[in-house]
Amino acid sequence: MGCSGLNWRATENRRAQSSEPLHALALCIVHYLVECFKSDKLSVVLQQLDRHASSRVNRRMRIEFIHGMRGVAAVMVMLFHFNLALSPFLAANYPFISDILSYGYLGVPIFFVISGFVISLTVNLNEMGSKYVGKFILRRSIRLDIVYWLSIAIAIFLLVVESKVTNETLEMYSTSEVLIHMFYLQNILDLENQISMVYWTLCLEVQFYLFFILSLLTCKALFKDKADIVFCFAIGLPLAVYSILVDLRVLKELYTGLFFSQWHYFFLGYLCERFFRQGGAFRMAFFAWAICLLGFMLFLHAKPYTIAAMLTAAFIVLMRQYQFKARFLTNSWMLYLGSISYPLYVLHADLGWKVMSFSKIYVPVESLLNMLFVLMVGVVVSVIASHLMHIWVEKPSIKLSKKVR
Repeated sequence: MGCSGLNWRATENRRAQSSEPLHALALCIVHYLVECFKSDKLSVVLQQLDRHASSRVNRRMRIEFIHGMRGVAAVMVMLFHFNLALSPFLAANYPFISDILSYGYLGVPIFFVISGFVISLTVNLNEMGSKYVGKFILRRSIRLDIVYWLSIAIAIFLLVVESKVTNETLEMYSTSEVLIHMFYLQNILDLENQISMVYWTLCLEVQFYLFFILSLLTCKALFKDKADIVFCFAIGLPLAVYSILVDLRVLKELYTGLFFSQWHYFFLGYLCERFFRQGGAFRMAFFAWAICLLGFMLFLHAKPYTIAAMLTAAFIVLMRQYQFKARFLTNSWMLYLGSISYPLYVLHADLGWKVMSFSKIYVPVESLLNMLFVLMVGVVVSVIASHLMHIWVEKPSIKLSKKVR
């Protein structure tokens, strides 16, 4: 089963050992924001943002740099896993490169913030109702499930092939385990025998989608035009405080496998989108939550996940407000990687890893040249397979989902 037993969070914990510089940075930023409040600079900034945002924001617009950020996040996660596949040679001989690649797991909080932003951008509160929610869930299901299910089938097929090639008896997945995976329940049911190491994030994403849309539906039914404000301040913010305290292990999680410990990452993306769509109270909520996060970093723990999420949110706000031409995110290569980011994410950990493992049999990783060859084999095979899945499966799925009206 390859790398499915590896624990990403163990890597994150090791990266958090030396956080004094991060605490110093957090202290400086908190001090600056407090001074802004005292001198009323923040209100001036908000007024300037209000002056420009309404003319520039289209809820349905396709934001190219977000697409590029997806590509960056997918490549980060892929290289993180491939770095593990090349250990211990890479870590022993080129520790600097290995250390850089080992931070690739921070692509996950980037994905979470982007998901919060995009889902908030997609949802139309004016049309909110039971029929709208049903269609929303069906569209998301069509877009996600077909690619996901195919990746499960590929992972199982690769396991069978590995068993035949190595003449080893490998533990296969039961029908119930496959069904549990198909409905994104492996986290909630605390399934030990998981098919792929990346699927846990998809489980959290699906939980977020359902919680977000059903919470908005409830708020809309009870509070009508105030639904968004009520959701943000009565549900989103209190839950975000609980979420980060659980994430930082100050509070104990009530039930493992749920997405609530990661809610504050999705919520940060939601606030980024509301920052521009509605302004006012949402902008104040964004800055207030940013200060809270910095305070948690300063006085509790400067967690790399949180830092990556905050930098992602800050980047999105700056890009949306000032329309920076981030060509490195909007060139054809990055947009292409963004377009195949979902297939690349779900395929690389099994297909790419196993291809690299097979390559190492014939090209032992004992030199830099051999290491680069094995790495390129994993990357090229993963990208080609993702391209084919994008063309033959994902694009038709997206087209089909758009027919649900």
